[in-house]
Amino acid sequence: MNTLDTIADSRLRISLDLVQFPAVLQQVAAWTDTPMGHERIVNAGYLSEAALRQRHDALQEVMRLVRDAETLEISLKGAIPLKDLVRRAQKGGMLNPEELLGIGVTLKVAEAVSTWTNDQDMPLLAQRIARLPSLGYVAQAIFRILDEHGQVKDHASPVLQKIRREIRQSEAEIDRLLDGIIHSGHWAEFLQDPVVTLRFGRRVVPVKAMFRNQVPGIVHDRSSSGQTVFVEPMPVVQKQNQLTELRNQEDEEIRHLLAELSRTVGSVADDCVVTEQTLAWLDELLGIVRYGQHSGAVLPIIGGEDLQIIEGRHPLIEDPVPLDLSLAKSRHILIITGPNTGGKTVALRTTGLIVSLALAGMMVPCRAGTTIPLFDRIWVDIGDEQSIEQNLSTFSSHMARLIPMMEFADDKTLCLIDELGAGTDPDEGSALAEAMIHRLRAHHVYAVVTTHYSRLKLLGFRLPDVENAQVAFNRETLTPTYHLIMGQPGSSHALYIAQRLGMPAEVIDQARALMDEEGTTLADVIEEANHLQMELRAAKQQVREQADALAAQTLALEQERRKWLDTREKEMRRIRDQWRHELDQLHDQMTEAILEVRHQQGPDQARAVEALRDTWRRRGILPQELETTKARPEGHWQAGDYVHVRDFEGLGQVLEVNGKVALVEVGALRVKVPVGDLEAAKAPQPGRTRKSPGRHQGLSSAKAQNLHMECDVRGMTVDEMVDVVDKYLDDAVLAGAFQVRIIHGKGTGVLRKAVGQLLKADPRVSTYRLGERGEGGDGVTVATLGDRE
Repeated sequence: MNTLDTIADSRLRISLDLVQFPAVLQQVAAWTDTPMGHERIVNAGYLSEAALRQRHDALQEVMRLVRDAETLEISLKGAIPLKDLVRRAQKGGMLNPEELLGIGVTLKVAEAVSTWTNDQDMPLLAQRIARLPSLGYVAQAIFRILDEHGQVKDHASPVLQKIRREIRQSEAEIDRLLDGIIHSGHWAEFLQDPVVTLRFGRRVVPVKAMFRNQVPGIVHDRSSSGQTVFVEPMPVVQKQNQLTELRNQEDEEIRHLLAELSRTVGSVADDCVVTEQTLAWLDELLGIVRYGQHSGAVLPIIGGEDLQIIEGRHPLIEDPVPLDLSLAKSRHILIITGPNTGGKTVALRTTGLIVSLALAGMMVPCRAGTTIPLFDRIWVDIGDEQSIEQNLSTFSSHMARLIPMMEFADDKTLCLIDELGAGTDPDEGSALAEAMIHRLRAHHVYAVVTTHYSRLKLLGFRLPDVENAQVAFNRETLTPTYHLIMGQPGSSHALYIAQRLGMPAEVIDQARALMDEEGTTLADVIEEANHLQMELRAAKQQVREQADALAAQTLALEQERRKWLDTREKEMRRIRDQWRHELDQLHDQMTEAILEVRHQQGPDQARAVEALRDTWRRRGILPQELETTKARPEGHWQAGDYVHVRDFEGLGQVLEVNGKVALVEVGALRVKVPVGDLEAAKAPQPGRTRKSPGRHQGLSSAKAQNLHMECDVRGMTVDEMVDVVDKYLDDAVLAGAFQVRIIHGKGTGVLRKAVGQLLKADPRVSTYRLGERGEGGDGVTVATLGDRE
């Protein structure tokens, strides 16, 4: 190790003590479960960049593990250090039951750890946990011999089980004999008390000393007064000798079992050491995460060239005021000024502690966004180390710390210096302090310095890489607020505080007069600069607040818009789902209805078709198959044309055409139909004859399947209407229809009257009436078919 490394190591240990780093590590270590994890945390030091990256990744995974654990118990309680124990067993040493029990519990804990995670969720943890040796069989062997309290079980071996059974029998026989003695009338006068007690592992009875020779047996002890002797009665001497021999056999068998277990443990010593190391690593991470969750600590951003502490807190200070402090490569020296006990030293300690915790891989008591550069070393000069033994004054003790900084500090060093240049003549001290700051500037050292020297405050105005800061002071209450205000130099407020505390006015005036003009002017300039900066900060704060308010309003509107869109989307999904549900129901109903239609014949089928049509109408949807066919455009028909007639099967031939009515021959039937019901067809090929079903079966079936339950005669003359309605009534009766509708329209009423007269005279119609509201009103006549009464 070279001179720089030796000095750096020595100064680092001192610096860490000055910022109370070891004390905070003790707080973190208190959240661990095992002695191994506790030891790793209290001995923590700075990590390399690669190790820090890996530590942060592992801590992120442990935070997810702890956060997402619901039924899983994340605990390593009960695990103990194994290395020394297993190495002793490996060398042939015999472990005692307590040590073996600790090993068994530790191996069971390691076995439970293997269920904590998998490769996909937490790869770093999974890889480390996967390295745990499988030692469950060793734990089973231990707990086959020992119970949860470390006692050897009766059934640990057949030999031990037999010995202990004989011991219990022997003890019962001895107790029976002694019970008979102490309750015997012959022995009563000799005994001090009718009890059995133990002396040197032997059961004895208390005998009055005067009757010692009256009681045969062996004396094992006397009372302190000499009035009682403890005698083992002769009748039980032999029995107790046998019991002693059995206990010796028991001890020998237990030693044999423990030696066997120790050999088993020794055979896997290396695997046990790996298990201990893995559990210690896990426990260290768990302790850090638990402390972070309890204290509100976060993982800082590591790296870069800017030091940014956001709402930093010192854990050892009760109700600390959050610290906001920043250093950049371009402004890497910060000079803090302000009154005594105002919080300057606390700011230094907090800064040093947070940086040290971050570089040691710990979570830091700050807000998210805190950024810590990768410093190689931190050197701190806080407090007074004057020593009579070392002949060091206050000034000399400061110099002992500052000289290595001036010689070896570089751009990878953070220096924290309290009261730079203090402890000597103010003029010389301030000049020396300024020279040291220039030295730190030249080596690009990151530094935070506190001072009362006015000339140092000017550096923040004159030099681009130096910035001022002050700890705020409440002039009304004469108390510091402990808030660090960046960008402003502070004042010691000595004259003001003295005046408020009652110092005579003439003394204050004389003090002001004694201050040189340069000092007075400097104080006035600083005061004015601070005032302007405060106004600027207030304006910036107002702008930020307005921007935040606008952003909040925008966010609220966006959230409201998203909420409306979500509600609309949910409502649309609900409507779509409801529509699909109703459509499915309708589909099922239509399927059942169509099946019913297909299985009906004659009048029943017609009624089923009409019911199907009504169902569609109620739904507001009428499939094309059930829609009433609109009249086809009139064609130029002439006798001899081959046609298809609506509602009829087979090929028809036109016999004559009279206006809008045609006489058509379909099979053996001649019918008059509207020319709109005709559709052109190809002439049959020579030699082929038209076949038609039998009149009753074929025609009735066709009519039943194709009959419309309404007849539209609008636009026809009365004569045309008579032919069409007559034919329609034939079809309806043939199909077995119960009720039909004649659509004649309202118009002049001529067709309506003619339809009424026709139906009145037709024997196939039992009753008729004009349509009701919803049926077409006066534009429709509804006829009921059947015999008249």
